[in-house]
Amino acid sequence: ENRKKNRFKGYYPYDNTRVKLKKLPDDSHSDYINANYLNGYDGRKFIAAQGATAVTINDFVRMIWDMKCEKVVMVTREFEGGKTKCLRYWPEHGTETFGEIKLTLKREKIRANYIKRYITMERDDTTHEFCHFHYISWPDHGVPDIHDMLDFKYTVDKHIPNSTKPVLVHCSAGVGRTGTYIAIDYCLKRYNDIGKVDVLECVKNLREQRKGMVQTASQLQFIHEAVIEGIKRGDTAM
Repeated sequence: ENRKKNRFKGYYPYDNTRVKLKKLPDDSHSDYINANYLNGYDGRKFIAAQGATAVTINDFVRMIWDMKCEKVVMVTREFEGGKTKCLRYWPEHGTETFGEIKLTLKREKIRANYIKRYITMERDDTTHEFCHFHYISWPDHGVPDIHDMLDFKYTVDKHIPNSTKPVLVHCSAGVGRTGTYIAIDYCLKRYNDIGKVDVLECVKNLREQRKGMVQTASQLQFIHEAVIEGIKRGDTAM
């Protein structure tokens, strides 16, 4: 029943860390979504998720609502290389409804490498707000510019820095770019705390919580280089 909710074969969420949605009436499988909780370095939680598909788009919006995420980080474009990477689960302008949840785009800031959107959700006379950070300069094959990515991550970190809600990070499968972003965050915060970095240990730790985190050698190298540059820049305190 849940198979159609997965974008790729072989990338399924571990049961012990998977995000469980609130079940809908008359649908015993409605708690499933391809997403896992991951531990950040300082006790803050991440959610690493597969990007929205035609089957899961309403579930994806429900996840933001149920988990009360205040920050959603998207590190893929909607289309890359002629393929759909993630369906748009936010309104381009005005208001759009996904299932039982109404989303309204309040404002957006467009920068060279990312778009920051302020979105309000409404359901049953209750509202919730989140900020959508959309990185649009990750090349189809390869890795982004280190300085651009660190600037983007700094922008995300600056927004509600003391939020206790999980930061939702996703790409298409929710493992490669997603794992890369979370690993950089983890390593920089660890360095700020104890002055040490172990990228391989970090990736191993992430892979124990979600299958396949960090997919390529170039992504692993990018984590190393971004962490070194982040330390040089003094980006570790955020």
